[in-house]
Amino acid sequence: MTINFDIDMDDMMSFQRHYVNTNPAMVKAKRMITYLFPLFILVFGFVGFYDRYNRLDIAFIIFLIVISVLWVVFMPKLFIRLTLNRTKKILSKPGNEIMFGTFEMRFTNTGFDVKTAAANSSILWSTIPKADETRDYFYLYLSQASAYIIPKRKISNADVESLHALFTTYLL
Repeated sequence: MTINFDIDMDDMMSFQRHYVNTNPAMVKAKRMITYLFPLFILVFGFVGFYDRYNRLDIAFIIFLIVISVLWVVFMPKLFIRLTLNRTKKILSKPGNEIMFGTFEMRFTNTGFDVKTAAANSSILWSTIPKADETRDYFYLYLSQASAYIIPKRKISNADVESLHALFTTYLL
């Protein structure tokens, strides 16, 4: 089975969004940033800011709680947005055009071949450590942070079904 499709910036950013939301290290970093800062603010706010009568200032406590709640509510989305913006900036730099364009993938029982304008490669199923399927994409990981992206909207429904069956057999 052979498929042809184009990869553009939207496809690459969808993979990055998927990676940020599913990679254990990224999820852990997002959790740490989200919860440790407010905890730090609250602990040091309570411990370090007594008024001159050794009482906590209730207005200051309320301020710290509001800041902490706002941080927990908004930081996860901000973390993702900042990460994606940084990634898009990197991908937009000269020299990264090789990651975009037309891909031809030929699938066999032993693996698949990939042809682009810049390179050809053959990949064995046994060398793919992970595969993910989302509503819009198939991701065939080459490493923890690198994957072949197959956008479902750019191939036929029959090819999507065939790939799902193939990947279920060999990877998923």
